[in-house]
Amino acid sequence: MYVYRQRGGRRPFTLVSLGVFAAVAVLVAALLAVTTQGQQIRNVAEPSDYINSNLASKPQGVDVSKWQHPSPNSIDWKSAAAGGKEFAFIKSTEGTEPGNDNLASDVKGAREAGMHIGLYHKALPSMDATAQADAFAESVLEVGGEQLPPVLDFELDEGKNAEQLAAWVQEFMDRLEDKTGRTPIMYTYKSFWMVQMANTKKFSEYPLWLAEYRQEEPTEPQIGGWDSFTFWQYAGNDGQADGFPTPVDLNVFNGSKSELDKMVGTVGSGAQDTPAPSGEDKTGESESESGDSQSGTDESGTEESESESGSGAQSGDKPLTLTIPKLPIPEGSLPAGMTLPIKIVLPSSIFGVGSSGVSSDVNWLKSLLGGLPEEVLKSVEIS
Repeated sequence: MYVYRQRGGRRPFTLVSLGVFAAVAVLVAALLAVTTQGQQIRNVAEPSDYINSNLASKPQGVDVSKWQHPSPNSIDWKSAAAGGKEFAFIKSTEGTEPGNDNLASDVKGAREAGMHIGLYHKALPSMDATAQADAFAESVLEVGGEQLPPVLDFELDEGKNAEQLAAWVQEFMDRLEDKTGRTPIMYTYKSFWMVQMANTKKFSEYPLWLAEYRQEEPTEPQIGGWDSFTFWQYAGNDGQADGFPTPVDLNVFNGSKSELDKMVGTVGSGAQDTPAPSGEDKTGESESESGDSQSGTDESGTEESESESGSGAQSGDKPLTLTIPKLPIPEGSLPAGMTLPIKIVLPSSIFGVGSSGVSSDVNWLKSLLGGLPEEVLKSVEIS
């Protein structure tokens, strides 16, 4: 997910600075010159290594997609649970198509490990909202059982204006709720909602899953009229967790364990939802409150400390992530500590546009990643 966004035993190489192009060139040259066998490194961090907040003591979780599967079924869910992860959001669909070949095994593994699961859908607003909601609902209902509310991952405009995007979201949410009986969760990030969505307050009744990558906890007032966030994605490309062979997105639930349990429910026309927590811990099961004096930014807004996210983008500016899934070198020849896919994180402010406005044209990538063969450039994903 994103942005995934995406998403650990080893840290990816992430580059962000005004000299980013030179840095990328150095990285490409180094990759092409690799001849020695890489060595696996495991260095799993604690939530408190990422966030300077009492939220580090609240229920922790992950979200996963294909990027957590360098090989099939490569996640050790029992290790993830033993390492303190209590919930997992799993990518289900993108557009009208399946978005995760490992969905069934991820759901099974997480459930058997005792974790709560929820599914998320990557929205493509250029395509019909109802058709996407139907495809997602079908997947949610097929998985069945008890789940966290389904999630709309909304972070692309695909050329639509704020009014069109709001209409798309409303159509999708209404259809999904009608099909599943659950009130969906909205996943987004600050600058996208402020700019592309014109900070609309039309959707503040839906639980908010906010992507803000830096150390301090997001504070009120929130975007879009939300009083508080329900989930906070606080780390992405540098997220590490037990059981994951690749970086993984890290999340925290803004409530107590009992409140998280209450958000879990069955899906179907007769399902009943429990309201999302207000952000205040009324049960005494967690030591923190949502109103900590820490302030936060969005997924794009990292601070200078690289231990929080590694993205280094400016506040309000979601970074672009270039994912290189393959290289023209023998398997196992990467340097110590490096693993495929390799992610290069760039501030979108360098280009003056958001991630949805950057072309994946090979010529554009050649100017940035000169030296890599065209077949590799064509495999690069921009998110």
